[in-house]
Amino acid sequence: ETETAAEEEKAAETESAAETETAAETETDAETETTADEIRAEFLGDEFPEDEEAYLEQEEEWYDPGDGEEWYDLANEEEWYDPWEGEGSGKTSLIAHTGMAGQAAQNSLLAFDLAGQFGYWGIETDLRWSKDHVLLCYHDEKLEEHSSGSGAVWDRNWSYIRDCYVVAGNTDYYGAQKVCLFEDYLDTCKAYGCDAVIDVKYCPNGYKKMLKAAYDMVVEKDMLDQAIFQCSVVSYLEELRDLDGKLRLWLLCGKKGAYDGNKISSARSDLDCEAVCVPVVNKDIVNYIHANDMLCVYYQTDNQDTQRKYFSMGVDLIMENGKHT
Repeated sequence: ETETAAEEEKAAETESAAETETAAETETDAETETTADEIRAEFLGDEFPEDEEAYLEQEEEWYDPGDGEEWYDLANEEEWYDPWEGEGSGKTSLIAHTGMAGQAAQNSLLAFDLAGQFGYWGIETDLRWSKDHVLLCYHDEKLEEHSSGSGAVWDRNWSYIRDCYVVAGNTDYYGAQKVCLFEDYLDTCKAYGCDAVIDVKYCPNGYKKMLKAAYDMVVEKDMLDQAIFQCSVVSYLEELRDLDGKLRLWLLCGKKGAYDGNKISSARSDLDCEAVCVPVVNKDIVNYIHANDMLCVYYQTDNQDTQRKYFSMGVDLIMENGKHT
């Protein structure tokens, strides 16, 4: 009887331990899921709330490009900065957004090559990787949004993605183009001497490994001085900073983030970012970014009058698609 009781007690303890372990695993899974959801919200959430009109009413210093007399009167500007003056193409302060998407399919090897030929200061792309961990250039989460494929990028192997044709951007001249490898993008930037502006996108299948793989490839190609990683999520930027204390980082802000002084100042003090990239601009935003010893980068406009206006306000770099070239 004593032996039976001991066996029953041991079985009960084993069962209790198993239940505790299962509960712990469930809790860990829940924490991981919550963390992933929170990170994704950082990528997608820095936009206007549903009630956009109410939000705008709260913005006392919202910049309206049409409100020139209030913010900046170009008619009284004696000296304009003109990026098209000087030798060559003169695009020394312009970044080709997803390559020259105004002339070719965005994020395609052709778009990157055209940007290099036209002498842009930098060429921007969107970094993702496939299910089988191949680094590639693609803007959206789902292939069907701007390509001939379907499914989330991270759910498809490269053997599938490489046969997909990108239809976003301008396909009138050269037609749809295949998805480009990140390695080919880096090679193009290096060949033309353009800075590589790498916009890190949401990655649910191992973002730390993706960042490390991208960083290692940049190092392998001896492009540390030429490569810039930009992202809107602080945890991603922190991971990159941990990889290399001298890595060039840019903070990417949404429309609300551009007015978040704490976010901008901490980009410099905590992450040592060299620039802040914003989709809205006024003189106060530019001055505040400069006061924190960073460059102000605007994304994006192809209107040359608007570009001259923003440069005159102190914006350092502007992204464009090259539609007017």
